[in-house]
Amino acid sequence: MPVEPVLVISPDRPSFDGRTERVVLKVRAFDEFEKPAGGLVTLSASVGSFIGGSDLILDHGFVTGTFACDPDEDQKCLGPIRINADWNGLSASVQVLGFLENPPAPVEWEVVPTNVTAKLNSLVAQRDVVWGVGDNGAAVQLVGRSWRVLFTGVNADLHAVTLTADGTPVAVGDDGVVLRWTPGGYERFSAGHHSLRALAFDDRGTLYVGTDDGFVLVETVEGFMPELKLSTPVRSLVNKDGEVWATGDGVLAKSSNGAWTSLPSPVAGRLDVAIAGKDSLWLLGQRDTVHATQGLLVSGPMPMWKTAALAEPMRGLVEVPLAKERFAFGDTQLFRQLDDGAWKSVDCPAAGMRAAASRGNYDLVLVGPPGVSLLRKP
Repeated sequence: MPVEPVLVISPDRPSFDGRTERVVLKVRAFDEFEKPAGGLVTLSASVGSFIGGSDLILDHGFVTGTFACDPDEDQKCLGPIRINADWNGLSASVQVLGFLENPPAPVEWEVVPTNVTAKLNSLVAQRDVVWGVGDNGAAVQLVGRSWRVLFTGVNADLHAVTLTADGTPVAVGDDGVVLRWTPGGYERFSAGHHSLRALAFDDRGTLYVGTDDGFVLVETVEGFMPELKLSTPVRSLVNKDGEVWATGDGVLAKSSNGAWTSLPSPVAGRLDVAIAGKDSLWLLGQRDTVHATQGLLVSGPMPMWKTAALAEPMRGLVEVPLAKERFAFGDTQLFRQLDDGAWKSVDCPAAGMRAAASRGNYDLVLVGPPGVSLLRKP
């Protein structure tokens, strides 16, 4: 059955300096039979120029064009720039960020050893302290700019840590391990034999945990009981505005007052991770294109989802509220979002970041390869 033709335009980067950098625009078109289309695509923008011309010919549904700012238009290329594509009566557009008149200060880092050889998988911030957990039962605490090793008494890999309403750290991991912090150290509980990948508390203080075999378990007086079964491992659980959200490999569900609802993905692509921000719920994932796999950052709530595409799948995201910044990280790159909404790559002295947290102000903490953490310099 015929469908509506589709025209898509996407940049190879979300921003550029406008003077020495260029933006490569990828244009894709599909006909009413969902097959790659041909024909003439015309690019346009209110400033700048297209190297090689603005008229492009589709080849098997794909063509690229290159946008740059002319030297005499530098002042016109400040801030967001809207680039349009027209084909067979269809129009599509994308926004890129040109160079800034007053660019933000660069992010400078201090490399600080975590004092454990194990890989850290999760961080959570509590006022002036960051708590972290990782493989082989590793647990650490960052006070000031030094890490302190904590004893857990377990050898299981720990995958996630969060805080109760009163600020008590709780962690989960393999072999059904649940750890609660007490003045004497971590106290162990059990959620059966599941491998636990995620956890969250609802507004009543009830603990939910997500398992590698797709269950969302809820803690009751009789122990941990199954409340939801996903078709994939549970990758994340978060509480946003009183609703608990669960994500799997492209699977999304939310619970209101104990009733779970499965939800369709708000975008074309696979969303795996949910993160509760100050004002928005963030969903992180990826989508495969003809030439590459893009990272997806989707912010809500429904139905007003906003989407950004980055150069690689994102592993996590953290907000720095006072600085009005967000940072998203993947396997090799770190991106920063400022007030204008655009994401820009940030130099990072280590790859493979796995978790991040912020204690407020301009503080930012990243952990990556075993034994390595990055602390943003004041």
